[in-house]
Amino acid sequence: MTDVFSTAVRTKIRRAHPDAGRWLDQVPDAVERCARRWRLDVGYPVDGASDSLVLRAVRGSSPVVLKLAVPGPALERQVAILDAAAGRGYVRLLDADTSAGVLLLEALGQSVGARIVAGAEGRRDLSTIFADTLQRAWQVPSGLIESGPHPAVELRRTVQRLGAGPAGRDYEAVVSRALAYADQRLDACDPTRQVLCHGDPHPWHLCEVLQARPGAPAGVVFVDPIGVRCEPEYDLAVVTREGNRSILTTEDAVVTLRAWCAALAEATDTDAEAIWQWSYLLRVARGLHFLAEENQPDEGRLYLQTAAGLIVRRR
Repeated sequence: MTDVFSTAVRTKIRRAHPDAGRWLDQVPDAVERCARRWRLDVGYPVDGASDSLVLRAVRGSSPVVLKLAVPGPALERQVAILDAAAGRGYVRLLDADTSAGVLLLEALGQSVGARIVAGAEGRRDLSTIFADTLQRAWQVPSGLIESGPHPAVELRRTVQRLGAGPAGRDYEAVVSRALAYADQRLDACDPTRQVLCHGDPHPWHLCEVLQARPGAPAGVVFVDPIGVRCEPEYDLAVVTREGNRSILTTEDAVVTLRAWCAALAEATDTDAEAIWQWSYLLRVARGLHFLAEENQPDEGRLYLQTAAGLIVRRR
């Protein structure tokens, strides 16, 4: 149990939570306490967890998941969202102790991200599933969490800061377009349309339910909500933020991504142009972040090169 965290995960946790060293050391004892408390037969870690420990387990004859994360406001917000969702669009929360940083969750199957990697389905093919599941997740009242800065404010600040440094030196046009889109999203801010967005609904956060159940008619639900109050196009843009390699290799990247945004907008009665702008802004912010702060230059350049290819001409 002492080696369940990879070096990368430990580094990420320590960067986000400078005081997490003691918590990391106490994780093995916490697992044992949870096993006794909830009468669990604890098994192996779930692949893909990046900032927490997620373990397969069995309670009685039912498969469950035990999640351990650093206690704090982010975890409390996640628990509040999952509790309010009651399985609608989200994984079911079975029990939790936020002070200890432990959650007992419904067991899920393969992620949509894994299906994409396996070549079973393309991202655009899954637009209906994403749209349906997000609309159910958005039923959680937006007032559940306090209103903070609009996401466009934070993204603009990130792009401006990192774009002015070495990471943005070769991408001035990309940075300029992202900042323009941030301003447009701020100008279009409409509190009456805001929902409680997941915040990061990428394919690896969308997983199959093990059996048909209410709240998941498409057979999938989201995990790990961040909780962001924003217009729904923000979440839909996260869906289109990925897939850089497939976008770059299409005959016309602009047409491909515009069509994807249009399909998501039609399925959710939202604005395709807003999805496009959020997607571009998120892609640039992520690329600059990878280049400047995550020491992942190849990944960062891929995001930014895709962004550059999307403004070669007007559409």
